[in-house]
Amino acid sequence: MGEHIKNLDVIKLKGQTIRIELNKNDVEDLEYDIHLEAPYFRYNMSDHEFMKFAASVVEAKRKLEHKLKGL
Repeated sequence: MGEHIKNLDVIKLKGQTIRIELNKNDVEDLEYDIHLEAPYFRYNMSDHEFMKFAASVVEAKRKLEHKLKGL
């Protein structure tokens, strides 16, 4: 686990607080990693993996909003 640089955001989901943290990576060829942290878990990913994940969430939200407009 790398050195904590800063908190990127805090999300409330079903009564739980999830923090998104930027960390300096311990692995030499990777610059940063991202931690999704909640009281009972921590998920660690590279900054590249996080960007793919975030893009997927944004696209899913867009598609869901489009479908809900048709109801």
